[in-house]
Amino acid sequence: MNKIMQTGMRKFMAEMLGTLVLVLGSKGAAIALASDPLSTGSVKSLPGALSGGFGVMMGILITGGVSGGHINPCVSVAMACGGRLAWWELPFYLVGQIIGAGLGAITVLLCYIDTIDSKVSATVLGSSLGLAETAAPAIFDQFVATFLLLLCILSVVEQGHEPGGLLVGLSVAGIGLGYGSNAGAAMNPAVDFVPRIIGNIWSLDFADMGESWFWCIPLLVPFAGALAALLVYRFVVGMADAPPAQTDANNTSLEQDLKL
Repeated sequence: MNKIMQTGMRKFMAEMLGTLVLVLGSKGAAIALASDPLSTGSVKSLPGALSGGFGVMMGILITGGVSGGHINPCVSVAMACGGRLAWWELPFYLVGQIIGAGLGAITVLLCYIDTIDSKVSATVLGSSLGLAETAAPAIFDQFVATFLLLLCILSVVEQGHEPGGLLVGLSVAGIGLGYGSNAGAAMNPAVDFVPRIIGNIWSLDFADMGESWFWCIPLLVPFAGALAALLVYRFVVGMADAPPAQTDANNTSLEQDLKL
């Protein structure tokens, strides 16, 4: 059991660090763009999409060799359902991603402490509606964006495309360009919801939570898009058999240790 905890904690720390890096890149840009009066509409689309993509790329580059660089609960859940992540590891991934997103959001707010409240509200840490105005297109938007993301990630993982971190990052940037202006293209419940809550607490402004229905869409819908992508990829392209159970340095199965 100690070996399992050591492995789990290593994955936890990796996912926490990777998600923190992702938030530093993407949410820092969100505040910078929101505070610039000249950055409106389509002017924000390219830098906003690139910051999200580069943030993902950096997170994967730093932690990919340890945890696979999921840095997204939807990715971890889909990988567990697809047999690419042991179910006992999943809680370590999810908790790491949540804590990393929180630490990243606090760090960003401290970096921009002179800008927050004077030029922009901390609530910009959460995604918001753009061209979409009603629930149906917002839900479909979040579903399609995450569906595309997981198709790309599964292709990188299953087909061995290289360099993986850059390709996934560019995929995120491309999806952001296509759908970011519509409903934010969050695609990551941890990176959207946790900074949103921290931003609301910072500004003592919960209007977007109490008066809007939107916040629950990027929290819940991306999981459906991720699982749909897993099913479509498995059916259309096909997935290799799941790899053998992870082993430690003594070649003892961690899965077996867990059962003991």
